[in-house]
Amino acid sequence: MNQRASLANLVNYHLRLHGGMELIDIYKLAYQSVFGPEHLFHAPMTHDILREMQTPGVTFAEPLLEPISPSDNACRVNLRTARRQGITHQIVEEAVRNSARQFSRSQNTLCRLWSEIGNSLESLEKRFNAEDFSRLTQFLQANGFAPLHHSSAYRRMNRPAYRVLMKDELERLMPPSPADSRLP
Repeated sequence: MNQRASLANLVNYHLRLHGGMELIDIYKLAYQSVFGPEHLFHAPMTHDILREMQTPGVTFAEPLLEPISPSDNACRVNLRTARRQGITHQIVEEAVRNSARQFSRSQNTLCRLWSEIGNSLESLEKRFNAEDFSRLTQFLQANGFAPLHHSSAYRRMNRPAYRVLMKDELERLMPPSPADSRLP
């Protein structure tokens, strides 16, 4: 499968999973796949992770992990699901910190990825306007491709409570279980 098809499949997975996704949410997905949890890396996380693990759930079944990159093990770990599965906030925090330095953090990589998304608009299950993509791209360029928040529609429909990390880091910290300890 080529890079563009893999990327379209990844975005389509998120479009099916998360209602209310807008272009800005797709950009956030791309940003996180390149920069990971960088903007949270130096901030204290324990209180926020604990609070978010306790937030009320959503009406759909959140998977433990959501891939955010077609080419590596970068993912979002949903905190409410992690709590239900007995994953502690300490494990999540350590996995986030260990993962942070593994992301490329290359603005050139982000720009290439965003361009590929623009070239894949017709392959997406939800139709996005090319003019809207162009306007958002101009905004992103003017603002140095900075991190952005989820759209209000996404926040309202999904109440996101996750952290970005590498799946391998989370697996490494998980205590062995009597059953298969590998994460999905």
